[in-house]
Amino acid sequence: MFYHLMFKRCFPKYRKSCFNILCIFTLSMMMFTFMNIYASSTLYYTHAVEVPYLTRDWTCDFRIINASEEQAAYFRGVDGVRVEYRDGNIEFHLADSADADAVWEEVEQIHIEKIKAAYRGPIEDYPSIYTYVGKTGLEGIVDYIDHIDQIHHVIWFFQAVLAVPGLATMVMIYRDYIVERTPDIRTLIGLGISRKQLRRLFFSECVILYGISLVVGFLLGAGLAYLLFSGARGIEPTQSTTEYPVFHIDLLSLLLPLALSWLSVFITFLVMMRRIRKIDASYTCMETESAFPEKNRAYYQRADGRFVTFFSAVLRKRGSGLGRVQNVLVSYSVAVAVFAMNAINYLVAESVRFDGVNRIVIVQSIANNSVFFMLGFFVFLFSLAVIRIFTKRHAEACAEPVGILYALGAEEKDVFACFRRLTVRNQIVSLTAGLAVGYAITILIFRLAGYAFSVNFWFILAHFLLVGVFALVAWISAKTSYGKNCRNDPALLRQED
Repeated sequence: MFYHLMFKRCFPKYRKSCFNILCIFTLSMMMFTFMNIYASSTLYYTHAVEVPYLTRDWTCDFRIINASEEQAAYFRGVDGVRVEYRDGNIEFHLADSADADAVWEEVEQIHIEKIKAAYRGPIEDYPSIYTYVGKTGLEGIVDYIDHIDQIHHVIWFFQAVLAVPGLATMVMIYRDYIVERTPDIRTLIGLGISRKQLRRLFFSECVILYGISLVVGFLLGAGLAYLLFSGARGIEPTQSTTEYPVFHIDLLSLLLPLALSWLSVFITFLVMMRRIRKIDASYTCMETESAFPEKNRAYYQRADGRFVTFFSAVLRKRGSGLGRVQNVLVSYSVAVAVFAMNAINYLVAESVRFDGVNRIVIVQSIANNSVFFMLGFFVFLFSLAVIRIFTKRHAEACAEPVGILYALGAEEKDVFACFRRLTVRNQIVSLTAGLAVGYAITILIFRLAGYAFSVNFWFILAHFLLVGVFALVAWISAKTSYGKNCRNDPALLRQED
């Protein structure tokens, strides 16, 4: 019965909230998927491009370069190997790879006695001998293991950076959903549901939402990675020495997004269960507004022109905790976005400076800088959701004092002017702090790494777009969320007096 009540009412009645949760869960899964596929794809460049390039001539087991056809006759009597002369090289093909060591010793001895001892030419034309038996091509890659560790550490750090606004957004949006479902929860508690059953109900619901977002988020993250990496596919080291991610999904890039996204969802679920346990089932009626005598409306008239300044301070204090958290999260997101923009601008400018502007530079820049672009993109989306959710919560927290103001005779335009003032103030504080922190971190990192700043038109435009979109979303959120409070009809409140 409990399951039937919960699931039957959940998706039809609260479909908007479920859709919002799905969007945030999917964005988180998409973020984890893209970051881990980027790591595996960047490392796959070595196996997909570099190793095949280094081993393209490994068509035999041993080879002597810069040799003559007469010198090939020295090795005709060696057992267990077939000798061929081709394009100035002597090539050796083993009949059985188990005999490689013995054959190599004999071939090397003949090379020393017959070829090396008699050679008198320049060093660049020396008939060197090489063996390819048992080699993979990775032997020629400098610091290969260190490179693997470096890529993984960078990606894990980026995911940790993105987890901060991501987890905050997931908790806040799930919190709004629980608030919406409070009447259902009270009903269930009144019917005698146990805490364990209630936990199981919401856990099942959370798993369903997570499962859907898992599939959609993984497909979107993988598809985005494939799209961004596909342009650089097929560029060989002869065309460019810059490595780039070659789209590749391995077991690690499958399991890590699954584990990390589930950890985020589970933490969100635990936080929300604490709130659910605090719901009072004894609450059975709606709260009523207090009545205000007509004479108290004179207090509003006395405020005169100081009303907007005074009540803005009241609203700020009313939601001070929410405002501080929002400002911190937005500043954090702006700082990360600023660093990402500077990193992209520097890397692109350096590529253009060394190689000019051509197709290879463009597609490699898109592929390589996609990790910084998506770092800024994901933190940007999470922060926009933070602005929207926190503005809504602050509007809900301020509903009572706004009702009091209307009962005192306040006008709609004055009340909204207070919220507008508060919104502008919060945006100035958070954006200024974010830009300052972002550039402080960027300058420190660039100075330690010896990088130079590069300023151009697109770089400046990106900053204007960043600030502009933040301000636009904050303004729209204020209009929709605070507007609900400001559209209260004072006549209705006066009828209660």
